Amino acid sequence: MARLALTEALTGLANRSAFDTALAERLVSGAAIVAMIDLDRFKPVNDTYGHDVGDELLKSVATRIDAELHGGHLVARLGGDEFGVLFDAELNIADATRAAERIVRTLETPFAIAADSIGIGASIGLAAAVNGDDARTLKRRADDRLYSVKRSGRGHVLSDTPAAVAA
Repeated sequence: MARLALTEALTGLANRSAFDTALAERLVSGAAIVAMIDLDRFKPVNDTYGHDVGDELLKSVATRIDAELHGGHLVARLGGDEFGVLFDAELNIADATRAAERIVRTLETPFAIAADSIGIGASIGLAAAVNGDDARTLKRRADDRLYSVKRSGRGHVLSDTPAAVAA
């Protein structure tokens, strides 16, 4: 029952509650890097093909993100077409940025669903904890970067710079 309470039903990934709890626990040590992922062009999939196909696409996205990451990363579906990653504590911002860029590339490859080839993409905002960050502040910074990506054309990653994290 406890496992079900922390799992998102459609994708089998961690849910928002599990993500927030793990992030808060990680911040106790001070080392945390999060990615906020938003799918690009997902709404037209639901509008064109219907919600069943949209659900299949979300499951496939979850599988691709999870397969792209190795190690102690926590991948979560936060709601709708939004996903989050709490990177392994051993990763630095440069490594996490490279991992996020791989996620963007893997989600650019069309998905074969319902006898169709469906192309979407992803935009990602990344933030690394600095002294005094709580989970809400860190997620907000990652979200701010995500929305900057979306305003600037989508389909790439915006992260903290190594210099900003060290400051």
